[in-house]
Amino acid sequence: MPCVGMARLIDQGLVVSTEGDIQAAVAGLLVQDITGHIGHFWEHLAFDIDKNWILGGHEGGSAGFTMAKQGTRPKLRGTQYVDMKDTPDAPPQGVVPEFITDPGPVTLLTFYRGELDYEIRIACGESVDLPNQSVQYEHAVFKPTIPIKTYFKNIARVGVCHHFVMARGHVEGVFEKVAQIMGMKLEYLT
Repeated sequence: MPCVGMARLIDQGLVVSTEGDIQAAVAGLLVQDITGHIGHFWEHLAFDIDKNWILGGHEGGSAGFTMAKQGTRPKLRGTQYVDMKDTPDAPPQGVVPEFITDPGPVTLLTFYRGELDYEIRIACGESVDLPNQSVQYEHAVFKPTIPIKTYFKNIARVGVCHHFVMARGHVEGVFEKVAQIMGMKLEYLT
């Protein structure tokens, strides 16, 4: 269940993911080991072609409170999508954090189950400096280094990726070396 507890675990240095996404959890561990920071568990949610922006994030526990944009205060929201009334021993409602993460250069990373083996997918861009959006979860607005029409065509060409880990900085060079060492195919989405 999405909850404040997951964000608090992230703040304690533990990588978490929701929806049973082991691939994103492994990508998160890799990001943490390489960069020293826990990444933001992230998926595409909405986009603006004119501004070349993609709003993304994930409801409940996708980013630690320490990832909130400096000078802002996270909000707590009641869960809007999760109804636990029919789940024994679960509270009927939960609370999720809402905040926008720090702006700056970022790299999206995910593992993808390809035809032969797992592949690494990478996208580079910027986390846009915006005020908190009223979207009921932790979020970032990603501006890829290429037009988003081309970005989405690249995703469609290589295979649709659901979840990513958003790492601080442009760290694609390190992941290129990881792919090389592990003998994994690497796909650039940007």
